Amino acid sequence: MSRSRFKKIILGRLILMFCSYLIVSDTYYEDSQADMSNHLMYSLKQVYRHTHNILHIDFACFRYHNTALLNFNETKALLSFLQICYKYGTTPIINLSCYKIEIFYALLMRGFSLGIHFKESDICFLESNICKKIRHEINVVWNFLTQNNHAMIKDSLLQKENIMCNYKIFYEYYTMLCNMDIFNEKYNKQIYPLNNISLKQSFKQGKIPLFYSAHSLNDLYQAFSVGIDYATISPIYYDKGNKALGIDFIESLPPSLKHKTFGLGGVNNKKRIEEIQKSGLKGFASISFFAQFLEKE
Repeated sequence: MSRSRFKKIILGRLILMFCSYLIVSDTYYEDSQADMSNHLMYSLKQVYRHTHNILHIDFACFRYHNTALLNFNETKALLSFLQICYKYGTTPIINLSCYKIEIFYALLMRGFSLGIHFKESDICFLESNICKKIRHEINVVWNFLTQNNHAMIKDSLLQKENIMCNYKIFYEYYTMLCNMDIFNEKYNKQIYPLNNISLKQSFKQGKIPLFYSAHSLNDLYQAFSVGIDYATISPIYYDKGNKALGIDFIESLPPSLKHKTFGLGGVNNKKRIEEIQKSGLKGFASISFFAQFLEKE
């Protein structure tokens, strides 16, 4: 890859608003539960080291298949992910198989700003007006953090009619976060985002975005109609059970959808990134493009 040429493409004046979205895969973890955090941090640092002169990673997704609430090692890896994102000015996103809402709220309560990426299987959340509810709860969380008002948690945030999550699961995870030894003063100075910016301001600046995985024009309309901020549309370039949508499809999207949509699926080289950029989409999302910068030990 010609880095000088690619840098011109990415940093050209016409595409200053063209965004990139890194999606983490199992390759970053190396299937090591015990040392998951170190493997993830090492992998992410490699990617940032190799791409910092090429492009800025605007969003990064902690994509992880969990069948239960995240355990200590998994949570430590997630916190390492957040730490790296904050260090490099990247907005972190979580995309979990289950309990994503509970984990999201627990992290907010600890002062972390992050977003959520919803899947097709999460359509029930969208139809229950979850986007509006999350935006309401942001204010509640912020008031709690600034006032340290524990009664507010009980009376507002954790009321079952106000929050789209399992109270018991939320509280279990929040308690675990509070009791983790890694939350010491030195660590908090490295990772705690509210030292410099409020949660409310993070939300206003798009630091708590809501994403959705769309696979058709109808999916895009549905997602944005219920308050989703951004959507990935896939697959653009390859088959994965479904026929690739192709570049013609995204070029034909209405401008009102393009500026909130990321092209995903087979986006693994500069030519395809150029095509997505020229189509007018918000940006590109990829697993394989960023994974190519991982080095084998």
